[in-house]
Amino acid sequence: PGPTALSYTAYVARPGDEVWDGANAYVPAGVTEMLRARNRQSGGKFETEANAFYLEDIWNITPNLMLNLGVRWDRFENRTAAGKAFIKMDDLIAPRVGFSWDMKGDGSTKVFGNAGRYYLPVTNNINVNFAGGLTDEYSYYVLEGWERKTSPTGSAYMAPVIGQQIGPTDTRMNTGGADLRQSVDKDLKAVYQDEYILGFQNMINQAWSWGVNATYRRMTRALDDIRINYTPCGPTPSTLWPIANPGESLTIWGDKSIGCANEGWITIDTANSGYRKGGSGEVIGYSKPKRTYKALEFQIDRAWDEKWMLNASYLWSKSEGNFEGPVNSDTNYGDTGMVQFWDHPATNERYGVLFNDFRHQFKLRAAYALNKQWSFGTTLQV
Repeated sequence: PGPTALSYTAYVARPGDEVWDGANAYVPAGVTEMLRARNRQSGGKFETEANAFYLEDIWNITPNLMLNLGVRWDRFENRTAAGKAFIKMDDLIAPRVGFSWDMKGDGSTKVFGNAGRYYLPVTNNINVNFAGGLTDEYSYYVLEGWERKTSPTGSAYMAPVIGQQIGPTDTRMNTGGADLRQSVDKDLKAVYQDEYILGFQNMINQAWSWGVNATYRRMTRALDDIRINYTPCGPTPSTLWPIANPGESLTIWGDKSIGCANEGWITIDTANSGYRKGGSGEVIGYSKPKRTYKALEFQIDRAWDEKWMLNASYLWSKSEGNFEGPVNSDTNYGDTGMVQFWDHPATNERYGVLFNDFRHQFKLRAAYALNKQWSFGTTLQV
């Protein structure tokens, strides 16, 4: 009987190459095609608790100028399948301020703005993969061709003929039974985004109005799994993938399993390149995360008059940075909070236009009442 796996990947191999880094096993002579079998299983029942309080004051400074002041307090707690908290983020203070100015005092012309900070909770996907015992194993086999088979639905498909296994099973990605002190940064910090909006609206007449607004968003912190293969204790026997803030220092528990002679907390600086002797920890070489979003939107609006309405807009925007966010759309990788941006320093050293940048967007919404019983509407986005 062949091995069980959730998926197989066939690839071209070169005799003499190591099967996987650290396997100490090599592709046999004459073998040019291999199979990588992946067995990935996760599960469990998890809880994440989020608490927030918001204090707001709306202040009419003058009859035409209104000021909105607010502050939000957040607290996030992620728990293991056993109900024990392994990530706690307390006292996250997010200020907000906004204003609205009726320029002419008759409600026909308005200038408005808003500035605020927004904290993001840690995704539940981290609970499942790090606090529930993830099995993610890779095995490598000689590919001995293909055979035709029939699925339970009656359709035909080609299945790989699995040959000899080469090397041991790669279990480095398994987290079952892992010490969470090595899996999660002790001083993990919350991710936040700052947003600034400035807009203008004007009535053309009782039915028609137009407006323009500008938006700027900035994110300077990420939270993801980071590949670590060297610590202040020296090279690790196996690669570590702790959840941390890339580009900042992280603190994990050091023991013999990762090459430390003595147990205790160790600090690793992930931000720079090279080895700094006598410093707080080993320097890994990841670039600091940065992402900005700039947008300018023009709108025209025709108010509903019991017969028809229309709203149309053109949006110019630009999204730049060295990471897209908690998912990665260019490779269609949706394992939230565990993307490839921080798997190697080379994947995040480039700063530029991101894959989810949509420079020009046109939107149209319209509705029309044929009579009292029938009305029609449409939405278009390009």
